[in-house]
Amino acid sequence: MTARVSWPDRLRGLAIPAALLLLWQWAAHHSTAYAYAFVPFEQVWRGAVQALESGGLLPNLGASLARTCAGLLIGSVLGLALGGVLAMSTLADKLAGTLFHALRQVPLLAWAPLIGLWFGNSEPARLLVISLAALYPVTLNTFEGLHQAESRHLELASLYQLTAWQQFWRVRLPAALPHVFTGLMHALTFAWISAVGAEMLFSAGPGIGSMMLTAETNQQMEIVLICVITISAMGTLMNHALTLAARRLLRWHR
Repeated sequence: MTARVSWPDRLRGLAIPAALLLLWQWAAHHSTAYAYAFVPFEQVWRGAVQALESGGLLPNLGASLARTCAGLLIGSVLGLALGGVLAMSTLADKLAGTLFHALRQVPLLAWAPLIGLWFGNSEPARLLVISLAALYPVTLNTFEGLHQAESRHLELASLYQLTAWQQFWRVRLPAALPHVFTGLMHALTFAWISAVGAEMLFSAGPGIGSMMLTAETNQQMEIVLICVITISAMGTLMNHALTLAARRLLRWHR
């Protein structure tokens, strides 16, 4: 059974965030030099109500979530396929493995000028950034997972004269599923972060990142903070949901 965290331990975990929030509120009311940066909580609350009532927050959040899901789907499907091919084919690993590992060392921000040159300030440019962010962790974890099948299981499969395709579906893939879900969880985090970053780099169209840029230009720091809080909350919820799904689907693997 999983050990339960006691209430005193949970309260200790809230001590530092509470102290930082109090320090922020103090700076908002007592520091005239940084009044622009430290927005009081009451102003943030009014900004949140206004953003919800005006219909500005939810459409931008929906656009970012849709963009994240699309990029995550593209990157994950390609990552599963690429990781599977590299793991199952020695020739493919020799031909493409070195290139893949070299390309994944390049930060996504370094690709931004080329992507902007190829696709302009467009939706395909944003989707490409998100897809690349999801591609790398899924490919790596799929590759590693397919190599985790125990040798005794593979020997037993050979004894029963299973074909390579049957060994893949019945032995290698079940053994790889925990690694695949780990890759998907990492891919979800990277895709969500990259979606916001791509919206700030290629700012045409709706999205939380675009909303933050507009608010910063208009010196609406309360809107910027609302966007930051929304990004953090949605990322946490999506990761928690995927973790619960993985636990249910992989219950048989324990």
